[in-house]
Amino acid sequence: MNVPYSVHEINPFCIQAMAEHRALRGSFASIKGLLNKAAESDADKRAALAEVAGKISQFQAALTDHFRREERGGCLEEAVIRSPALAPEADRLLAEHVELSDMVEQLRADAAGSISPAEAWHKLAADYAQFEVYWLRHEAAEDSLLQKAFNEDFGNS
Repeated sequence: MNVPYSVHEINPFCIQAMAEHRALRGSFASIKGLLNKAAESDADKRAALAEVAGKISQFQAALTDHFRREERGGCLEEAVIRSPALAPEADRLLAEHVELSDMVEQLRADAAGSISPAEAWHKLAADYAQFEVYWLRHEAAEDSLLQKAFNEDFGNS
C-alpha cells in the first residue's frame, strides 16, 4: 500500500494513545489498591466506599474522554487507513466502548449506592473483577492492533 505519509508522522497519534492506556491503567491500579486496602481493614467502610467512588468517577471521566478521542478518529482510524485488513478488529474494539462504559458506570453505582457497606463491597469486588479482565483485554487488543498497523513495537504500554 502506498501511504502518503511516513510512520513517523503517525506515531504521535499512537504515542498519545499508548500514554493514555498507561495513565488509565495507573488510575485503575490505584482503585484496586484502595479496594485491597479497604478489604484488609476494619475501618469505616462507608468512608472507604466514598473514596473509591471518587476515584472511579475520575477514572470514568478519563476513560470517557479517551473513548471519545478514539471514536472521533486519530490512531485507530490511521491504523485502518494504513492496514485496511484491520478494520473489522478496529470496529469490534470501538463497539466494545459502550459495554465498557456501562460497566464503569456500574462500578461507580456500586461504590456510591445506598445498599449496606458489606453488600456494596461484595458487589463492587465482583463487578470490579469482571470489568478488569474485560477492559485489560480490550486495551491489550488495541495496543496489538496499533503495533500491527504501524509495524512498530511501542514498548510495554
